[in-house]
Amino acid sequence: MTSYTISTHTYNFAVWTAARAVSRNFTGTQNIIEAIKASKIWEEVTNPSTIWSQKHFDAQHKEWANKIIETIYDKSIDCSFGQAAKIIAVFLKTAIILPNKGEGDLSAVIHPPIDSILLKNLKKAGIIEKVSAWTKFGEKDYEDVINEIKVHFGPLWTAEKFWTAEEK
Repeated sequence: MTSYTISTHTYNFAVWTAARAVSRNFTGTQNIIEAIKASKIWEEVTNPSTIWSQKHFDAQHKEWANKIIETIYDKSIDCSFGQAAKIIAVFLKTAIILPNKGEGDLSAVIHPPIDSILLKNLKKAGIIEKVSAWTKFGEKDYEDVINEIKVHFGPLWTAEKFWTAEEK
């Protein structure tokens, strides 16, 4: 029997949180598990030889998102770039940012989970200009929001001070 490690435990929980964060009328947990596995996010972020810069993360994020979109589309389910990005963000928030207490090069460059609450509150604070449905975001829409966030926050996870579990 193989041992059950904290790394496996973290991965399993991170996959579940990512699936729950986007599952409303979208797709099931099993499809998201398969998409995360296909994207190889976990292998990349746990590779100790990877040096994380914002540029490297952004390029890697685009690859992961497109692989997630492709994997879910292969199940005859449409997946927007915004939905794929939220899967990645919640997965990495759970698997990397929280266990590392927001410390480290990787934690600093991970994009925050974009949703309607965060968008609305960032607009209200004057940090972003427009608000549209994150579930419909194409790659450019997503990049525009992330680029506006980058101007105001570092590490990027600190943008979540404008997010709350309660709709406000």
